[in-house]
Amino acid sequence: MADIGLMHLAHRAGFGLPLTSNFTKETYLKTLLEKAKEGQINEIKVIDDQAIRRFRQLMDEQENNSDKVKFNRQIILLSQKCQIALRLAWLREMVQSENQLIEKMALFWHNHFATSDKRNPIANEQLLDVLRQNALGNFGTLLRQVSKTSVMMRYLNNQQNTKKSPNENFAREVMELFTLGRDNGYTEQDIKEAARAFTGWKVNRRTGVFFEQKGQMDQGEKTIFGKTGNFSGDDVFDMLLENKQTARHICEKIYRYFVNPLVDEKRVEDLSDLMYKNNYEILPVLEAVFTSDWFYDTKNVGSQIKSPIEMLAGLYRQLGHEEEDLSPILYYSRLLSQQLFDLPNVGGWPHHKDWIDASSLMLRLQIPSAIISAEQIDIAAKTDDDATGGNEELEMMNEEVPFERLKRAAENRVKKAKLHIDEPMLESIASEKDFTASISERLLCVNLKSDVLQQIKSSEDQRLATLKRILSTPEYQIC
Repeated sequence: MADIGLMHLAHRAGFGLPLTSNFTKETYLKTLLEKAKEGQINEIKVIDDQAIRRFRQLMDEQENNSDKVKFNRQIILLSQKCQIALRLAWLREMVQSENQLIEKMALFWHNHFATSDKRNPIANEQLLDVLRQNALGNFGTLLRQVSKTSVMMRYLNNQQNTKKSPNENFAREVMELFTLGRDNGYTEQDIKEAARAFTGWKVNRRTGVFFEQKGQMDQGEKTIFGKTGNFSGDDVFDMLLENKQTARHICEKIYRYFVNPLVDEKRVEDLSDLMYKNNYEILPVLEAVFTSDWFYDTKNVGSQIKSPIEMLAGLYRQLGHEEEDLSPILYYSRLLSQQLFDLPNVGGWPHHKDWIDASSLMLRLQIPSAIISAEQIDIAAKTDDDATGGNEELEMMNEEVPFERLKRAAENRVKKAKLHIDEPMLESIASEKDFTASISERLLCVNLKSDVLQQIKSSEDQRLATLKRILSTPEYQIC
């Protein structure tokens, strides 16, 4: 039987454990860290050569044709198809991968380096590869590689950053969000001067390959953080990494995400020291967190509210099988306002309690039953959501198409992708002394309130019904 410490670790460092797993906290921690140090991951490659050729052909035709709108629409449609495939491929790794910490940390970095590109089918696949390959490696390497991706260069307007007309967007967010943190150790003049250092950094729009356009680079002297010289963009990164505030900012975000939204300054300072002394290696910091006694303190267990992706991927990981269709995750994550590769702004997604309001909580509580039994649930129309559930054809439909039509189409997709529960597995758990208590311990990171537990026990008429009742409790939203 699972224990609270094990479930706490499994949900923070990954997306939970299958119901049939037999780990103890100690054996799971050992396996988790061994897999992380091995660093082996499945390559995610969903964009084939035919799609790449088609994209580049459309780009060329758009540039040489007066009807820009026609080709723009075709580019967007192709990009959406690839984006859907990429989301599903990464979700499958979150659900099935044995290297859970890499996938969880890649999701963390995806939100830290918040970007979005809806028009380039190659760019997001390149970004995901950088995030996953460097998720547990060196932060300095990750920072440089992400900064030179097509997604980042275009999202933060560094394509328009030239010596005649410097654009400060990229330099500002590098300092405010990616390294030092807002209003920590830099001035407006530092941003202006750093922007000059990043001039001439470009990416090829067709291939996504980074290059330096020498003619657009500002070769003059710049004064940044009190130092003067003909600094390049990489010199700016060196200066940012030399400043221990960068380590502190990153470790504070790691603490909020993996430990507790309420920061313990002493713990963060210790982690910052460790990261800085280890030249920004990421894995030693996470190992220090997960092997500490304080990580398992009562105040930290159950202190987080799962994001929609964490909740949905966790549901399939705990209950599902390899052959399951994960497309309902696209549908429900869209309704709950968290789509991979489509972040709301450079600040990233909400966190913790910001995910929950009266409407989203009610939807969250209905989702497990809807997925398990293909039940219809009550969904209200949202002005910013056409609720297509990842259907690429519906994505392109006119915005004036009635919501109910789109809702029915999405619900049909969910019905076709019904999650098949292993009934013999439930029966094997039922052979234990107390089925409700046993299944709760295997699913939840916190204990059910005694009255709720008794209420579920009193109506324990079917194993599947009991399972759905437990998944529909507010406690399942917590990790």
